[in-house]
Amino acid sequence: MVLFKKIRDAWIHTDKTKVQGLAAHIHMSTQLCLLPHLSHMLVHLRFHRNPNLRRRHASRPPGDLPPRPHHHHHDVGRVFTPTLLSVGHALRERRRFTEADVAAYAAVSGDRNPVHLDDAIARELGGFQRGRVVHGMLLASLFPSIIATSFPGAVYASQTLKFAAPVYVGDEVVARVQVLNIRTTGATNSSTASRYIVKFATKCFMDEEEGCVAIEGEAMAVLPTLELSSQLAGN
Repeated sequence: MVLFKKIRDAWIHTDKTKVQGLAAHIHMSTQLCLLPHLSHMLVHLRFHRNPNLRRRHASRPPGDLPPRPHHHHHDVGRVFTPTLLSVGHALRERRRFTEADVAAYAAVSGDRNPVHLDDAIARELGGFQRGRVVHGMLLASLFPSIIATSFPGAVYASQTLKFAAPVYVGDEVVARVQVLNIRTTGATNSSTASRYIVKFATKCFMDEEEGCVAIEGEAMAVLPTLELSSQLAGN
């Protein structure tokens, strides 16, 4: 452990050469024992030495789910603890709707309003200074997308919407659904599995800081489980 402390002290003073030299003297079996602790220590030190990471962590609301970690090959076989949805949890999706996306939605929905398809008309008649805007309902489709991806088999029951600001074709948006209330249905003595009626606050933002709202409302969905899909929780 003395050698371990020396490595830690060398890392704190950013002496990477000394860190490498000390680590080279550790016997292979000792390295394997200390590797998880050393990895944790380096992450901990990186966090406390990086003000941007600290600010991001401090600004995260209570219950806010962290970004999905990347799945590495050495994660195969690892047992992951299921993430259960609870009040306050938030799920997000980033998306940039292109000209092709808008044209495809116009063709499928039949909403061919030229403010979505023609820059000149969008400016002159619609008053949208930057030209074409994305259909509001296309943006709102992100909310059920997040819920269905997170909970396969979910049934979307209702959605209220308020369109607060236009989103222009090509702009990136951040959609967020956040749990307001959870209610369990199904009697305990019933053969039918319990289901969960969940009320979500739904918002679509035009910035990473989530301060400029494009759409807001509330959704109700019936979930077959509160356990996040393994695609999200286990990656």
